[in-house]
Amino acid sequence: TDPKTLIKWREELAKKRSYSFYEELRHHNQELLQILEELSRKDRQFQEQLVRLEEMNRDLEQTNNGIIALHTELKTKNEQLEQKNKQLSREIREREKAEKSVRESEKRYRVLVENVRDGIVLLHERGILYVNPTFAKLLGYTVDELVGKDFCTFVHKDYRAKFISLYGKKSTGNCSDDCCELDLVTTEGREVETELLTSDITDQGRRETLLLVRDIMTRRLLEEERLKSSKLESIGILAGGIAHDFNNLL
Repeated sequence: TDPKTLIKWREELAKKRSYSFYEELRHHNQELLQILEELSRKDRQFQEQLVRLEEMNRDLEQTNNGIIALHTELKTKNEQLEQKNKQLSREIREREKAEKSVRESEKRYRVLVENVRDGIVLLHERGILYVNPTFAKLLGYTVDELVGKDFCTFVHKDYRAKFISLYGKKSTGNCSDDCCELDLVTTEGREVETELLTSDITDQGRRETLLLVRDIMTRRLLEEERLKSSKLESIGILAGGIAHDFNNLL
């Protein structure tokens, strides 16, 4: 091969090498641009995801704040509820204590009223609201037979006008006399001499009359016996004096 041919081949080879390197470089450059574009797209997606993540973090923070506020509110309400429960428990204990005291007082009152030796009658507009066993026994009735009846039904006819007048004045507050004597009639028709002591009371805004009924027949019998004994004693003293004077004369 002559030198000219070698030079020509060398030049062609150099051209081919230069052309191939340029093409390869451009190809790599295009690939790099594609990679950069893909990275840019990924970066935009990442930024968008980052923005969404920040929004989600803000929402989550607001939710957490709401949960904390709700927890605080619930804790406060629970404390208030516990205080109310404690107060309610105290009120229940106090009420139970008061109810127990009232029951004991009612029991003592009932024992006292039912065992007192005088009759007790509670009236409203002359109707009998309550009688104790002593009064029922005095007239020969049961307590249930007397409750709801007009008190005048058991007053002797000769004393009814007196009782109605006294009760009317007492109901209007125009009577200063709290005591009177009148005869009551038993279930057998027997007359019982009694002494009535009246007193006005108010129950839930309603005006009522309390009667204390005392059987004075026994007292009068005792007074008569005492009078007889006093007379006999006087006669005895007189007879003793006469006997003594007669003795002196003898």
